[in-house]
Amino acid sequence: MKSQANANIQPKIEIYLLPDRPYSMKVRAIFESRGHSYIEHDASQPEVYQEMLNRTSGADSTPQIFIDDKYIGDYNDLVTSTLSGELDDLLKDEPSFLKKEWDLAVLGAGPAGVNAALYGARSGLDLLLIGRDMGGQMLGAGRVENYPGEKSIQGAELLQAFWEQILNYDIPIRLGEKVVSLEQNADQNLLIRLKEDKTVRAKTVIIATGSKYRSLNVQGEQKFAEKGLHYCVSCDGFKYAGEPVAIVGGGNSGMEAALDLAKLGCQVKLIDIHDSLKGEQVLINKIKNNQQITIYFQSNVEKLLGQEQLTGLKLKDRTTGKIEELPVSAVFVKIGLIPNTDFLEDLLKLNSRGEIIINEKNETSHERIWAAGDVTDVRDKQIVVAAAEGAKAVLRVRDYLN
Repeated sequence: MKSQANANIQPKIEIYLLPDRPYSMKVRAIFESRGHSYIEHDASQPEVYQEMLNRTSGADSTPQIFIDDKYIGDYNDLVTSTLSGELDDLLKDEPSFLKKEWDLAVLGAGPAGVNAALYGARSGLDLLLIGRDMGGQMLGAGRVENYPGEKSIQGAELLQAFWEQILNYDIPIRLGEKVVSLEQNADQNLLIRLKEDKTVRAKTVIIATGSKYRSLNVQGEQKFAEKGLHYCVSCDGFKYAGEPVAIVGGGNSGMEAALDLAKLGCQVKLIDIHDSLKGEQVLINKIKNNQQITIYFQSNVEKLLGQEQLTGLKLKDRTTGKIEELPVSAVFVKIGLIPNTDFLEDLLKLNSRGEIIINEKNETSHERIWAAGDVTDVRDKQIVVAAAEGAKAVLRVRDYLN
């Protein structure tokens, strides 16, 4: 990997990882976005895994990160150190992106944001791409079979192809950052405030911050987070290969997750509040023909069970009121998404679901702000749609700036 950092101060970055796992990809992307090279240690090798345990005093999940032999922690710890500014100090990075006014700031690094940045760079715009992490929901998309040019590909693989393409352009990228507010100053310029009181100035903004998973809101949800309760099958499903698991949600994402877990040898309990599966007929047919998947219609989770680790759930039949316990090693939640618009306050018009209202030109209610992807009120939440909307938005920004 090509490094843009000063060779005289290049830190030694080591990552213990499982090469093809989404969180490993996210960690790589943070360092790549800053132009830093790194050393990978493949933790699937027994001797490397043992070395990781020794160096981290027993941390057994991947990835684990060291910078100049200082133990940073896992992916979440790396993001925390980014937000606090500690990572800038460790990498000896100068946050020069704060010292200028950009033509365009793209917020979000999923398919909409990445494609917007790609088209913006090709249009000659002086732009900055900001995101908490690389990929958004695309990393957890499972197998994608409806993207042009790809007969069948994992969402993470497709995103990696997007990412490698954008790295071929000289695009300033800041990952691991959290936007806390978007405001307009007296000079009509837009101010993107990041945690720790860092402010980016831009003439225009494209919001492509995507969405986050909707929670169950049941007893035990916080207790068992990452201890049996998960939202991303491609990130965590491999941990439960051959074990009984539950999927909550019978839409496309829930059915795709159930099929992926069945391929891992899991006995899958698919729990849906409706009286029938809702989604693409090809997925419904696959679910009905898979002997490893049992469907629980008109049911909802009442409580998650276990001590330190999740061991089961209480399920309520909504028609009879009957409660039963299902022993499972993991629960994966797929009950919809919430748009990431909490940083906007009253700046833009939103619909009742909190999505940004846009027109056919991706324009919002603010003259200098456009939006694209799952954060908007566009009905179809698909990778190909989000990517196209990102391109549309930046072309309209180009027209505006010209």
